[in-house]
Amino acid sequence: IPSTAACTRPVMRVVVGKPGMETPLLAGFIRYAVLNPYWNIPPDLVRHTVAPAVIREGPGVLAQRRYVLSADWRSTARIEPAAVDWPAVAAGRSSVWVRQLPGGRNMMGAVKFMLPNEMGIYLHDTPDKSLFQRADRHLSSGCVRLEDAARLGRWLFGREIVGSDAAPDRRVDLAEPVPVFVTRLATRLENGRVRFRREG
Repeated sequence: IPSTAACTRPVMRVVVGKPGMETPLLAGFIRYAVLNPYWNIPPDLVRHTVAPAVIREGPGVLAQRRYVLSADWRSTARIEPAAVDWPAVAAGRSSVWVRQLPGGRNMMGAVKFMLPNEMGIYLHDTPDKSLFQRADRHLSSGCVRLEDAARLGRWLFGREIVGSDAAPDRRVDLAEPVPVFVTRLATRLENGRVRFRREG
C-alpha cells in the first residue's frame, strides 16, 4: 500500500480476501474517498450471514449490529424486519438490501477509497485493528482493509480528511486519479532477507 515522509509512499499491512472470496488481481484508479461511510452489505453476505443470524437470533440482531433494511441501494425508505421473509432470503428466493449505519463498529471504519471497477473492490478502514497482528490476514470478503487508512488519506489528499464530524457517506474527490495495482507476490525468508519466487 502506498512512510510518513511527504515524498514516500505509505507502507502498511492489509487484510485481504479469505479463501473462496479472494481479493482479485486488478488495476484501477482511486478517484475519490467516502468519509463516514455506510457499509452496503453484498447480497451474498446478506443471504449467507445476515439472514441466518436473524433466523437464529431474532430480528434484534439487526439493531444490535446497526443494520437497516430497504428495497434496494437507491431507496431511502426503510423496511421493518418483520416484513421480510428471512428463510426465503436465506434460500435465495427473496432479497432485501441491508446496510450498516456509519460510525461505531461499522465495518468500513472512518473512510473508504474508491477505485471504480466491475468487482466492487475498494480499500477501506476497519475498526478491528487487532487483525493486522496476525501472520495470516486472509480474512476479508474481497476488499482490502487498511492498517492506517487516515495516513493513506493524508498521502493521497495532502491533508487530513478523516474526522469524527464528517456527514454520513460524504464524497471527497481527488484532484487527479491515483493508480492502484492489486497483485500477489510469493516470498520466503532466506538468511534474514526476503526472496521473491514464482507462485505455483
